[in-house]
Amino acid sequence: MKVPNRIGRYYVENELGNGSFGTVYKAFDPRTKRVVAIKVLRESLHEFRDRDEIEEDHTRFKTEWEAVGKLRHPNIVIVHDVGEYEGGPFMVMEYVPGEDLKRVFKKGKRLPIRKSLRIMDQLLAALEHSHKNDVVHRDIKPSNIILSSNENLTNEHITVIDFGIARLPESTLTKDGRAPGTPAYMSPEQLNSRRDLDGRTDIFSAGVIFYELLTGAHPFGPVADDGYVHRVLNDVPTPPSKKAGAVPSAFDSVSLKALARDRKDRYATAGEFAQALRTLAPAHDCADFEGEESDDHEIPSPQRAWPQSVDVYICIGIIFLIIGYCMAYWMI
Repeated sequence: MKVPNRIGRYYVENELGNGSFGTVYKAFDPRTKRVVAIKVLRESLHEFRDRDEIEEDHTRFKTEWEAVGKLRHPNIVIVHDVGEYEGGPFMVMEYVPGEDLKRVFKKGKRLPIRKSLRIMDQLLAALEHSHKNDVVHRDIKPSNIILSSNENLTNEHITVIDFGIARLPESTLTKDGRAPGTPAYMSPEQLNSRRDLDGRTDIFSAGVIFYELLTGAHPFGPVADDGYVHRVLNDVPTPPSKKAGAVPSAFDSVSLKALARDRKDRYATAGEFAQALRTLAPAHDCADFEGEESDDHEIPSPQRAWPQSVDVYICIGIIFLIIGYCMAYWMI
C-alpha cells in the first residue's frame, strides 16, 4: 500500500506498521510542531469482509479512542485527535520511540531482574489506573508494550498501547460471542468466552509477561501446540525458579498467584500485584541473570600489599631520621 503524503493536516513521514486491522504511520503535525503516530482504518481493508465484520472494526476503532480518552497516565499512550481519511477513520496518537517488548524477547537475552521489576511496576501502574477508570485492556501482550530506553536499557520507560478491544462498562464481546484477544496471553475466562471479564484478566496477562521476563519461556508451553488451551485451563505452570535456575525462589509464589486458573485466587488488583513485587525488590535489586553484566556493582578497591601498621612504622622511622640529621647539623 502506497504511503500517503498527507492525512488530514498531518504530513506523513513513513509507515511504522501494517496489520489486518489497519496501518500506523509516523507523521508531523504542523499546528503543534510535534511528531505523532497515526492509525488508519481504510475501507480497502474490508474488501473481503462482510458488513458485520466491517461494523465491528469501526466499533473497535471507536472503542480505542474512547478508552484512551478516559485515561491520563505516563505509561499509557495519549490520543490527540480523530478524523476520517478516504472513507475510513483515523486516530492521531502520541509517537513513542523505542521497540516493543516482543522484539526484546526475540533477541533471546533475558533482562536482569531489577530491570524486569521496573518494567512490571510501570505496567501494573498503568493497569491500576486503567481499571480504576473502568477500562479493561483485554489484550495485554509484549507487542502492546513499547520500551523506550537507552542502548543499555538502564533508563527504561514503558508505554501501553492498542486499547482497540478494551472493555468499557457498556461494551460486550464480538458479535459471534467470541472473546477478543491474543490466545497466548488470554486468561482462562477469556478462553472460555466469559462475558463478565474484569481487571483480573489483565492481571493474568501481565503474569504471563512476568513469567517470560523471568524465565525466557511461556508458562504454558508452545501456543501452537494442540494441548495449549487445555494446559491453561487445567495445569499449574512450573515455578520460575525451577524453569530458570538464576531466578530466586521467592518469586515463585508471586508469579504463580498472578497465573491462577480461578481469578478469585489471583491478585484482586494490579496495585496488589505491584506491591507484592515491591516487597521482593529490595532483596533482589542488584540480582542479575547468568551471563548478564550488572552496572550497579561497585568496583572493589585494589588490595594493599602490606598491612596499614607497616605504614605507621615507616613514618616514625622517617621522623627519627630527620631529627637525627638536624642534631648532627647543629653539633657541627
